[in-house]
Amino acid sequence: MKRNRIADLKIILAIKRNQMGESASVIATEFGISVRTFFRWKQQYAGLDLDGLKRLRRLEQENQRLLNMLARRDQDLQSLRCLIKQNCVGRDLDLGRFSAILGHSVDSCA
Repeated sequence: MKRNRIADLKIILAIKRNQMGESASVIATEFGISVRTFFRWKQQYAGLDLDGLKRLRRLEQENQRLLNMLARRDQDLQSLRCLIKQNCVGRDLDLGRFSAILGHSVDSCA
């Protein structure tokens, strides 16, 4: 996940300054970001305090880690399916039994 170059505290302060009436273009220029980025921050983080933003970032990192684990597991499972299919070809083995164990057809191997 790409990490923002602007600290969490600065994002919260920029949103608070805008809520107090300061122009979004002035804030964006000061932080060296586009106005579009500022409004994206405002949409994502409005109503959050610093602790809430840090918690959100931790949850996003945990979610990404879990998605990566799931993708690796799916790759491993597909490899096992292909290996089972290759080992069963030419033998008198029941592919249906392996399909039931793996919960998916082993015929989907390329």
